[in-house]
Amino acid sequence: AVFMNRFLEQRGALRFAASSAAAGGASGAIQLRARLLMAKLKDIGLHYLPESIRTPLLRSMKIGNQIESRIRFGGIDWRRTQVYSDESPYFPAVWINLRGRDPSGIVAPEDYDQTRERVIGWLREWRDPESGDPVVRQIYRAEEIYSGEQTKRAPDLLIDWNFDHGYSYLSGRSLEDTTDAAIRRLALSEFSSPEMTTRSGSHRPNGLLFACGGPFNGAQTVTGASLTDLAPTIMFCQGLPSPPEMEGRVLAELFKSDFLESNVPSAPTNGAEGGHGPQLNGPDSDSYTDEERAIIERRLRDLGYI
Repeated sequence: AVFMNRFLEQRGALRFAASSAAAGGASGAIQLRARLLMAKLKDIGLHYLPESIRTPLLRSMKIGNQIESRIRFGGIDWRRTQVYSDESPYFPAVWINLRGRDPSGIVAPEDYDQTRERVIGWLREWRDPESGDPVVRQIYRAEEIYSGEQTKRAPDLLIDWNFDHGYSYLSGRSLEDTTDAAIRRLALSEFSSPEMTTRSGSHRPNGLLFACGGPFNGAQTVTGASLTDLAPTIMFCQGLPSPPEMEGRVLAELFKSDFLESNVPSAPTNGAEGGHGPQLNGPDSDSYTDEERAIIERRLRDLGYI
């Protein structure tokens, strides 16, 4: 298990409110109790509430975000924290507590690059205490992964853990661990906790793509496909054009030649240049009637997307 915020605390880049509480800070103790209470409420909600109650609560973004924010960040002393992690189990990330961007930011914009590079150096030097192998396999800056106007909302650094004899490291929440270790092996007793018994596996950055039947050429092997290629390819299957702002490309090599001949990809026709997936011949993408639009909106609302 890896405790990212503990790692940052040990290098002087993060301060826990719990540390202030230990030194006599009443506010730190209150924040710690509130965070632990939120974590308990979340656990009860996820594992014991009936779905008819749980689902509306999860779809209430205001309530859900407040609870999750308290759990992930309620134990941090922001006035003394330069760098922090959300300690997500999905894809670990590091954020700079940047002045002018973050509500309690303390790192000056002119110190941003230096601070980020210092964290990269720490991560590259991190070693597993048992094996001596690097804990981190790869570190990505936000601009190396994302592009576009929303890049500013992305984490400043994304981390790809190394494997320990084929097994993934598991991100844990630092303040819920009593050992004060930044990395340690899990005890057998910990595998009976609700968090572990409901865990189906660990996330990996690479996936597998299979396409067979219908218009697909099952004998063809495709290499270098990206997650962003799926949406244009699926739209192509349905005879729909990809909007010019959509990233990715149609994986034309997946399809039989006769299907490609009747559904020829074409370049964007509205002036979009570079980096966008191809347009495809098909029906007008804005040909829905008002009744059809109402049906689609209702379905999206029922699914919780609106």
